[in-house]
Amino acid sequence: MAICIFCPNEANSREDLFPRWILQRVHTGQPLVRQVGDQPVTLTDDQEVRVPCVCDMCNNGWMSRLEKKVLPYLGLMLNNNKIRLDKDYQKGLGEWALKGAMVADSFDYHDRYYTEAECHAFKANRTMPERTEVVIGHFTGRQLDSHANTITLVVPDGRIVARGHVFTVMVGHVVMQVKSMRVEPNAHGGVIKMKCNPGPWTSSLIQVWPIVNKRVDWPPPISFSTVNGPNHYGNFRYRWKRESGHQIITPKPKSSRHG
Repeated sequence: MAICIFCPNEANSREDLFPRWILQRVHTGQPLVRQVGDQPVTLTDDQEVRVPCVCDMCNNGWMSRLEKKVLPYLGLMLNNNKIRLDKDYQKGLGEWALKGAMVADSFDYHDRYYTEAECHAFKANRTMPERTEVVIGHFTGRQLDSHANTITLVVPDGRIVARGHVFTVMVGHVVMQVKSMRVEPNAHGGVIKMKCNPGPWTSSLIQVWPIVNKRVDWPPPISFSTVNGPNHYGNFRYRWKRESGHQIITPKPKSSRHG
């Protein structure tokens, strides 16, 4: 019996990867590209993707309330309306994106990244996992896209010091990315500095979690597109797929004085 990823109940319901209220507003006119892991790519005119990973109580309870919470402002954004995001709006977008990341993580080809404790804590209190960052940006076109991949951080001596999960989603003109990292036991006590691929990230992305500004204006100055170059949407998708340049810094022990 499959168990809901957010609680101990049976997974007797299907979560929409792209909620129906979004499908009603975003008509791409193009087939949806589907692929899980290394399986063959398939094309379908049906934009609906339903994942059997949750229970009816979660799906029609707190998850439904979260959709209703973000609909007023995310609905404006996906239709390309300028908007000022206060702390509540930023938090709501971060929660909505993480919910999608956890759902996508449940059916991807790899072992699940988010732990049962993290998923249950998110349901109970909207607790974001440690070392989770959510950013949003703008797309010049109007599309639907969802993509998840795992990342492994290896230092020059060959040690794996951290593992992560990156979820990217596009709805209309809005792009979002959730990056979560988990430090391996052999790296505890050190400071890990991840380096992403080069790109116009400071001008094209707005961080909504952790919240750093009381108010932010969307869209950012630079937008993503399908034109080859640094602003290509694919560069944003895979910006953390970098094999080198990362660092782990072990703090020096504090000296003690005697006498």
